[in-house]
Amino acid sequence: MKILIAVDGSGHAWKALELAIDIAKVRGGELLCLHVTRAEPVLPGVRALAQAEGLPPEEEAARLREARQLGDELTREAERRARAAGLPSVRSFGAEGSPPAEILALAKDEGVDMIVMGSRGRKALAGGFLRSISRKVASHAPCTCVLVR
Repeated sequence: MKILIAVDGSGHAWKALELAIDIAKVRGGELLCLHVTRAEPVLPGVRALAQAEGLPPEEEAARLREARQLGDELTREAERRARAAGLPSVRSFGAEGSPPAEILALAKDEGVDMIVMGSRGRKALAGGFLRSISRKVASHAPCTCVLVR
């Protein structure tokens, strides 16, 4: 059994990881840990304003690098927790783009049997948007999808 866990550092995601580990241990499954870095395009008007204010374009690239690094740290931590709990088969993945699309794409590509993810993400101010991520994944998933609070 392959279980995909989407991690973003939120409390719900860590609880989802605990559940995914428990299921994988009981079912003898493999755990796939994924973090998706949102690749949000900078609108031309915003870019022009930044240039007018003297903000270098390198800042945008630096922010993306930092987001990727955070994603790597989160998947490493998820993998560490899974291995510490005695789960031998764990792999980590990073992606960039739309979280629902990337979660669903990996689920399809890897032939996962279950997706486990937090029902809410890390950014409280964007709670409605983040809940829509879990809803989109749950409604389009090619397999069982478990949302954890």
